[in-house]
Amino acid sequence: MTTVADAGTVDERLENYIGYRARVGVVIPSTNTAVEYDLGKIAVPGVTWHPGRFFVESPALDTDDAFLVFLELIRAEIPVAVRDLLTCEPTCVMMGM
Repeated sequence: MTTVADAGTVDERLENYIGYRARVGVVIPSTNTAVEYDLGKIAVPGVTWHPGRFFVESPALDTDDAFLVFLELIRAEIPVAVRDLLTCEPTCVMMGM
């Protein structure tokens, strides 16, 4: 679709005919093997899912201290995944864990 903005510039991007209602960005840990499968089961006309992963190195979650270390690790990784995900211009972003 070509549109002319008020400033007189031309937008040559393609019309979003698949995700015309919503493009949902989904931030997922690299170790998660279920969220993308589950998203595939949710078929909503006009809604598309756009997963972006953040790196998780062998999460040990067997103690409270290990879980706190895990949280610190993912807090450092999530901003990069979100940055990359935002390039598809999602309507909204959710976290799938």
